[in-house]
Amino acid sequence: MGEISINPKFNIHETYKKVRILNPYRNSGVVSPTSFEAETAAYMYEINIPDNTSPSMYTGLSNYELWVIIDTYFKGLKTNGLLNLGVFDYPMIGGTELTNRVNALNPNANALVWFGSWIHSIEGSKGNGSNTYAKTGAIPNSTIMTDSAGGAIVTSGTNNTPSSGDTYEFGAQQSASQSNIFTIRRSSGTGTNRGNLGRLYGTVYSSSDYYNALGIHAVNRVGQFAQFWRDGLNFDHSIDSGGIRPSIEVYVGAVNINGSPYGYSNQRFQGVIMHGGLTSSQMIAWMDLIKDREIALGRKTW
Repeated sequence: MGEISINPKFNIHETYKKVRILNPYRNSGVVSPTSFEAETAAYMYEINIPDNTSPSMYTGLSNYELWVIIDTYFKGLKTNGLLNLGVFDYPMIGGTELTNRVNALNPNANALVWFGSWIHSIEGSKGNGSNTYAKTGAIPNSTIMTDSAGGAIVTSGTNNTPSSGDTYEFGAQQSASQSNIFTIRRSSGTGTNRGNLGRLYGTVYSSSDYYNALGIHAVNRVGQFAQFWRDGLNFDHSIDSGGIRPSIEVYVGAVNINGSPYGYSNQRFQGVIMHGGLTSSQMIAWMDLIKDREIALGRKTW
């Protein structure tokens, strides 16, 4: 069998062979892995969910059924040409800080490093609004993102009132013109009034008419526009102001302002993605795949 090399940063075939040898669960109700994508196998073994028919930690689902759910997600990414457009993708499946930290697009890179008192469960990872954030190791100007294309997708299973007006789910900012930040709900703030706020490389957009953190939220920059999306709908866009990507790493659960976390979120994260810029059809496709995954897992709360 030839080598499978999907991402140049790691070799899925070698990872897959290694975990098949080491995995202790493969002696009962084993399902043949040949029907699954190599990316599915690499991710599921990394979060220690075996491909057998034993009951999983998700009510009513076997381990095999979890594999099918994740495999359907990866197949959808491939079909829609999305697999190589992501910098990282944290589905936050498995229920622990070790499983929820794994980057599904490359299990050997950009694992989240948690800080503060997060609550990790099979539903995702919830911040406390006072000291929780996570480092990604991903620096926007050192990724596939460009100064005219890039963004983020955040899936939230809660609609908690933020503990302060300035709360952020994602981002890095060195200056007003060198930033990549995103908040899905604010309790106060000029021009937002509990709505959404984002800044992509200097371009600011806000939506004051949506006050609910529940759902799949996205910020996206393509060419001269910065866009805000929610659940497959494009709510608004702003004209590019000519900023550039930050050269410091992105945080999840807060924004990294020159090395210090700021604006801690108290929402429950059920997925975080950083991408290299998406067309409208690609954005809709990715949001639909996330929605279908969350429905299948029994985690969709919106």
